[in-house]
Amino acid sequence: MSDNKKRGDNAASAKSGSKASSIFDLLNQLCGITKKLKEETRGIEEFAEILDHQRKLTSDLQAKEDEVCELRKEKSVLWREFEAKHAEHRALLAPLKSKEAELSLTQSKLKESEAEVARLKTENRRLQQMSTKQTKFAKECAEAKEASESKLRVLEVRHADVERRYDSLKGFLRQDTLENWDLDELEDALVEFAERFHETLFASLQSLDRDFVGIPSPDNIPIASLLLTTGKSARLLRSAAVEWTVSKAMVEYIFVDVYSSKPRGWTTALSTVLKECRDPDREALIRCQLLADNDTDDNTRDRVVQNALDSVAAALGQTLPAGSPRDGFTHTLEMLFREAMALWEPLQRSKRRASADFVLERRYLDRGEDYYGEYGASKASHPGSSTPRLPLFPQISVGDTILLPAKALWSDQEAVAAAEAELERERQD
Repeated sequence: MSDNKKRGDNAASAKSGSKASSIFDLLNQLCGITKKLKEETRGIEEFAEILDHQRKLTSDLQAKEDEVCELRKEKSVLWREFEAKHAEHRALLAPLKSKEAELSLTQSKLKESEAEVARLKTENRRLQQMSTKQTKFAKECAEAKEASESKLRVLEVRHADVERRYDSLKGFLRQDTLENWDLDELEDALVEFAERFHETLFASLQSLDRDFVGIPSPDNIPIASLLLTTGKSARLLRSAAVEWTVSKAMVEYIFVDVYSSKPRGWTTALSTVLKECRDPDREALIRCQLLADNDTDDNTRDRVVQNALDSVAAALGQTLPAGSPRDGFTHTLEMLFREAMALWEPLQRSKRRASADFVLERRYLDRGEDYYGEYGASKASHPGSSTPRLPLFPQISVGDTILLPAKALWSDQEAVAAAEAELERERQD
């Protein structure tokens, strides 16, 4: 506004100077143009109009200058209002920027969601296709299941028929007479009998020890050379030899597969054949047929017991003098053999073959090995004990399960050493 005012003032000044110059010229020419002025009244009127116009312009210029001042004041007020509004705008802009960041994040998530929706739609189409295939497959499976169930029903009928025929065949082959035994209960019964067998026989031998007249060396007895001594320290060893002989006879005659009136060679051969049979079912079939052909009666049992007694008598020779001592010992043996037979005879009809094996090895008398800990205190705490801790008994098995391991008898190593020393002295004498 001030610039416009200045330009107006300059223009007015220029015009004023120009008019003044014209007036001076007119004054100089006043005389010459007086007549012309009078004649040109119209030009003077125009000049007057120009002056009026100039005055009007000057008045307008002043009004404009006043208006400019007002506008400047209004501008100052508006500027202050603008700054206040700008501050408010900045205050509003700060949360707006955070909102824009949130909006950008939301848009990114929206794009991800849209991409996930697109993926899920694709997956849904794929699953629908799979569902169609699975439905078709399920239908085929249901049809196959129905066909299989139909075949199964036919097979069940055939199986039932085979079972009936098999049961009939088992009855014909007498396999239905075989039994499964409770091995834990059977093991307990065998352990109890083994201990009672040793205690009964050992007590009988101890009471008759003074009546021993010398034992000829039985075959396959590792301590046979010690039996030739008459020293008291060999008493336990002589008892061990007798007990070993009795146990061996029990294995050969009592713990067998079939009780028969046939010679012992037949029983031994049968045992060898059944032991070598690799098919348990075939072995059981052979055994139940032989049991059926050799039905055990009281006469057969008496004959088996007598054969075992004869075997012991033949092995021991003149161990005991004839008469009451030998008769009492024989009665004890017969009682033990019959008890063993009552325990073993049901096992002959076990579905898995029951067997007894007896081997006495020299290692059972080795000082460096302890076979006796489970029956009480260790050897070190009883270096001179004369009481056996374990029965001299064969290994008992049912199928591949060992119910009763073969057990050694004598823990009295001092008696063994003393007997060897006495035997050596007797030989030197």
